[in-house]
Amino acid sequence: MNMLVPPHGGVLSPLMVQGKESIQVVSEDCRNLYKVRMNSREVTDVIMLGNGAFSPLKGFIMEKD
Repeated sequence: MNMLVPPHGGVLSPLMVQGKESIQVVSEDCRNLYKVRMNSREVTDVIMLGNGAFSPLKGFIMEKD
């Protein structure tokens, strides 16, 4: 019996990059991105987006955010 709490909205949004080829492409693309300084709260938000804690959100509210 599955004892996990279902994700908000009923669907867990897969945000992790999977597969060696996909990881390599994303890693190469990331080399050209601007570096953004973040405080610990902002870093935690990014981590929680990545591990599905905010599912079904797919990103921040607006592009500038």
